[in-house]
Amino acid sequence: MHLDMAKDLQRYPATTRESQQRACARWRQEFNHVRPHDALGGKVPADVYRGVGGCLREPRIPAYPVDWITRRVSVCGKIILKGEKTFLSCALRRHVIALEPLSGLRYRVWFYEVDLGEIEIASADVLIAAARRLRSDVAA
Repeated sequence: MHLDMAKDLQRYPATTRESQQRACARWRQEFNHVRPHDALGGKVPADVYRGVGGCLREPRIPAYPVDWITRRVSVCGKIILKGEKTFLSCALRRHVIALEPLSGLRYRVWFYEVDLGEIEIASADVLIAAARRLRSDVAA
């Protein structure tokens, strides 16, 4: 199709973008509804195409164990847990993930039945305490 399109449309290119767009629309109409195709047994693509119908649905919400923490991943790939933002992945944006508590501030991250690995959340209190210890060690 792309080879045919390039050959047909580049032979006589339009002088403006709008004219070229109209030429593309005419070509697509002819290709899909008028011109028979050998590969389709002499039919046109519109005769054999069957769309999926309906609209795309929102991602389904998975069912995780009740003792796990669930979070919806933000559009920038982050979750908020215990007041801290943690980056997971942009690929997960808008999906619901689960955090299986392991120990302390460690969690196993789940996406449906897929184990994505472990993360550790450093709360602001822990970071402040660590910074204070570091300062006192440096001062000593």
